[in-house]
Amino acid sequence: MTTDKSTVLSGDGDGGFWVRPASEWSLRARKSPVPRFLIGEFWLEGELAILFGDTGRGKSVLAVQIAESIARGRHIGPLRNEAGRRNVVYVDLEMNEKQFEMRYAEDHAGGKAKYLHGHYDFADGFDRVETDLTGAPEEIDAFARYFVTRLEKIVTERQAKVLIIDNITCLRRTYYGARETLPIIKLLKRLRDRLGLSILVVAHSHRRETPQRIGINDLQGSKLLDRYADSIFAIAENRLASGQRYFKQIRQRSGTIIYDASHVPVFKLKKIGGNFLGFEFETFAPEIELLRDIRDEAEWQTIKEIKNQSNAGRSIREIASLVDLPKTTVHRLLKMWKPPAAVSSPHYEEVATASADRVVPPFDLTKREDYFPGLEEYDEAGRDPRFDACYETEDHANYVLRREAWLIEMAEHRAGEIYQETGVAPKLHEDPDYAAFLEYIASGRDPFELDRLGSPDEEERVDENSSTDPDMSVQTPSLEQSVDDYGDEILVESREDNTRKHAIWYKRDRQGNVFRHVRKNGTIDLKKIEDKTWKTLKNEPQI
Repeated sequence: MTTDKSTVLSGDGDGGFWVRPASEWSLRARKSPVPRFLIGEFWLEGELAILFGDTGRGKSVLAVQIAESIARGRHIGPLRNEAGRRNVVYVDLEMNEKQFEMRYAEDHAGGKAKYLHGHYDFADGFDRVETDLTGAPEEIDAFARYFVTRLEKIVTERQAKVLIIDNITCLRRTYYGARETLPIIKLLKRLRDRLGLSILVVAHSHRRETPQRIGINDLQGSKLLDRYADSIFAIAENRLASGQRYFKQIRQRSGTIIYDASHVPVFKLKKIGGNFLGFEFETFAPEIELLRDIRDEAEWQTIKEIKNQSNAGRSIREIASLVDLPKTTVHRLLKMWKPPAAVSSPHYEEVATASADRVVPPFDLTKREDYFPGLEEYDEAGRDPRFDACYETEDHANYVLRREAWLIEMAEHRAGEIYQETGVAPKLHEDPDYAAFLEYIASGRDPFELDRLGSPDEEERVDENSSTDPDMSVQTPSLEQSVDDYGDEILVESREDNTRKHAIWYKRDRQGNVFRHVRKNGTIDLKKIEDKTWKTLKNEPQI
């Protein structure tokens, strides 16, 4: 990254202000190549990145593995290294040489041999640095200059393009350490710009007693470090599987966050090849599944009931009516069910066994309070297997299926009312709305052109001022700009009166799709809306 800026407005020796037309800035930037991945989307060329995690989670192991992979031009599982081979300087502020050796050698014959053997052969471009800072200046700013100046000399001599500092928390002299680390981070950022470096700083997180999703507030000194870092990512423990860790993106200024709470890569900590302590990729998973067994959730009893009803042959619509939940929620909870074999706790084995032994008898339609002769036809139509998967993804084909399922449900309700009045229930194909729907389908036209058709979900009616488009393009005034628990931008339509939590809000996903979130009965239902409404909702001009 270049720093030669010709038009200096003002400066005080530590920097200045530069002004140019926006088009000129864009023209200058075009001469610089697009930054490439060093470790997938977690860290890109030219970035000052921060890796943090709790003590004993493997931060140093990961830092060394990153250094070795960059020095060899290799990937780490699905995390690609697109930059190729780069000389790396790794500053080790934690371990001595013997501790380092023990991680990268085979065992010593079960403790019988005097020395380790089978040492790992590191890449030629990987240099490790140990320090003795006893003679360093005491004054904070002077110490920062002393430390970074010596790093610059080492990096220049070794012709390195990558600098890793493990662990910057070791440099603190007070409990929180922000006064010591902040000047160093500032100087590292200038060093990055001056030498065109990629810098990774390893830091500690606050210790947590209860399992919860890791976020920016877990980083020690987060409010200060976040200001200067281009990328921040974390390493955390899978509490349900010994030796497993997962990596999660927290901040990324250069691009899109790919590995968020819904999709984190999971690795196994092991001696790779017998002599290299590192992480081996295993799978991707939602973060919540790595923190606690879903059987600990209050809704597990509901999940078991839904599973039992599904095994008895009931449709999603029937189950939703029985448990008094939206169909989308029922489908999500059904997907969360896990077999008893995956449970190791004696308490859960007892519960799972009791659940498995329970036999749900086939449902007798004649016992329904709203039964009428002919209900069987409507019930059979509503059980069509096509409808069971239509709540899983958000696309037009599934919206059409949801509409059809809803029309069958409404037709059944109207048939029951007609039976009460006349003693004779009409056939399903005689219902005018359902017949019109089938006519549009048969002619190849979009059934959503029918303005008189209602919403595909009973709980999500389209009001008379909104679009009949299946994406439910909702124009909602006076939205509050805010952020969610992951620091992502959202637009809040309403909040709960008692807790002030978001009740209805809008958020974009990684692909730019906009979804309307509705919190209801302890669950969150999503509905995709038109992409163009994001700027409209923010009252921004369409560019």
